[in-house]
Amino acid sequence: GDPRLKLSGITFGSHPLAIINGRSLSEGEATQISLKPGTLNIKCLKIQADSVLITVDGEDTPRLLRLKK
Repeated sequence: GDPRLKLSGITFGSHPLAIINGRSLSEGEATQISLKPGTLNIKCLKIQADSVLITVDGEDTPRLLRLKK
């Protein structure tokens, strides 16, 4: 995976949220993440207890981001 993408937290309330690079995303939500160089467009597909499945524009295969223990 891309070491610049960091999953820093997951919360489970009425809607599960994943915190990726300081941005909160729910399942199905997309955002732009500013990185050097440029930006990545990502979409959150699935939030699990210790990981999040995302897609990155321009990539064919989804990525799994895991919480660091």
